[in-house]
Amino acid sequence: VVGVALIGVFIGSLSSNTANGGPDILAPLGSGFLGIINLILTLTTGIIFIAGASAHIKSPPVTQPYAPPQQVHAQRQHRASATYATSTARTTIPPLDAWDPKIWVGNQMGVYKIVSVIGEGGTSYVLKGYYDGRYYAIKILKLSNTRRGTTIVKDYYSSLQKEASNLVSLSNSQYTVKIYAANADENAIKSIINNNDTRLYLRDPPRIIMDFMEGGAVYEVFKNSPLRYTQNWNKIVYKIIYYVSLALDYVHSQGYVHLDIKPQNIYLVKPLDVNNALYSITDNVKLGDLGSAVRVGERIGQLTLEYA
Repeated sequence: VVGVALIGVFIGSLSSNTANGGPDILAPLGSGFLGIINLILTLTTGIIFIAGASAHIKSPPVTQPYAPPQQVHAQRQHRASATYATSTARTTIPPLDAWDPKIWVGNQMGVYKIVSVIGEGGTSYVLKGYYDGRYYAIKILKLSNTRRGTTIVKDYYSSLQKEASNLVSLSNSQYTVKIYAANADENAIKSIINNNDTRLYLRDPPRIIMDFMEGGAVYEVFKNSPLRYTQNWNKIVYKIIYYVSLALDYVHSQGYVHLDIKPQNIYLVKPLDVNNALYSITDNVKLGDLGSAVRVGERIGQLTLEYA
């Protein structure tokens, strides 16, 4: 439209009459050399607009080739990994021996978005992850490069693998904490420890994915709860013992011994209702942290003497 209008100005200038009756093509655009320049620019601009519009109309629409869903997912994962790598490149990562688990918060770990740190034990960190409308507990094995060598790498790897294997086989009971996945690569662990590869540890640490227990450990109930001073406190404790006994009965039926029964390893699926605690404790207790469990007759790798 703009091109046609500009050429119209040019044609109109050809038909303009001057004072002496002759056509003066420069009348609408000025006189002399400047008028000639304006005339040429007007005509050229009009032609360019029309040519551009014609090319746009004639050009076929650009269509994306069909990609199967798996390829689309892989492309998205690649873009996400690239974005993550860029963001971590700007992050100051502490050494393994001074590791701060809060560095994981806000990052992606596989499909899980890390939202907070739940706690820290002697051999692991526990993070809270989110995926597909649910929260999960992510237990990450602590790694250290203070003792280098094959032995310590194998110890770390076998410890994680043993706990994952135990949890998989022992988490089928409604009274034990369920495990969903175990992610560990012996070569990756070796690289993290021997090469101090903290970026790899940040991006892909050895971990197990478990049910998230919203109620926390019963240890906190024993330590801080006002329920201790209610008339139902003894009955609440008895119920906890009852459900742990059911869990142990299942563990023993599978040929294992737990070896680390303590309040820190007994969990509540949901927080207790202080006003109706005796009722809310029902079917609300699970036994977890089965890393110390061993098959009957096997060598004991770790245990808490006070609770074994």
